[in-house]
Amino acid sequence: MTKTPFRKIDGKEIRWTDATGVVHIVEGADVHSDVRLLWTLCLRDVPANTVWLLEPGDAHEVCAICQQRASLPPEASNAADSIPRPSSAAMGAAPPEPAAVPQSGGRPLSSKENGV
Repeated sequence: MTKTPFRKIDGKEIRWTDATGVVHIVEGADVHSDVRLLWTLCLRDVPANTVWLLEPGDAHEVCAICQQRASLPPEASNAADSIPRPSSAAMGAAPPEPAAVPQSGGRPLSSKENGV
């Protein structure tokens, strides 16, 4: 089982919409045969079964921190010393549980695709 980070599933980019409606770029890794971890490029943990795949032609404004880090390859973007962590003020208060369905575009991942 590879622990190499990825940002796409079936060739489609992974996204997560938080409770405030902000869309984030998602990165993940299969750390064990039955364990998939997902996080945003702004270093927020992503709850299980809440990500969606960006469909061709869809465009969404994404979190500014995620957008800034998107130019780095997955191997570099998760290295703690290569990217400064956002301040708590930039992150805001902890959001309530996000909706499991995207607000527009994309489709929710099945449990199998989401590694659950």
